[in-house]
Amino acid sequence: MTLQSSDRVLFKVHRRNLEMYSQLYDNTSSPTQSSEIVHLSESSAVLDLMFQYMYLQPQPDLRKVDFDVVKDLAEAVEKYCVYSAMGALNVQMREHVPSQPVDVLLYAIRHNYPELINESAEATLDVAASSSRGI
Repeated sequence: MTLQSSDRVLFKVHRRNLEMYSQLYDNTSSPTQSSEIVHLSESSAVLDLMFQYMYLQPQPDLRKVDFDVVKDLAEAVEKYCVYSAMGALNVQMREHVPSQPVDVLLYAIRHNYPELINESAEATLDVAASSSRGI
């Protein structure tokens, strides 16, 4: 199956892997022909990382990935129910609470992670307090 990212990069992915490891296949309209391309809203950087969780291979080291990509990847694995990646992304988002508390809070609220909501909400108060001291 051929999938195209928002930045027009093509990915050839085994349909069976999509069916087994995600609900991405359910969320895309089934191509009527094997040569048809399915367009996705995620970037190639996000899709490349997400697809690594759908194959029998080592998982990517997300500590080396820019936060904006991690944030988008966290949203994509939730959107497509890539359960093999959800835990790793939740941990990675938690790692960014000190530096990105608002983004982590929004993610946690959208996907109902109560512990992460509390932790990141407290961190936003710390950021607000330190910002007001500088005024």
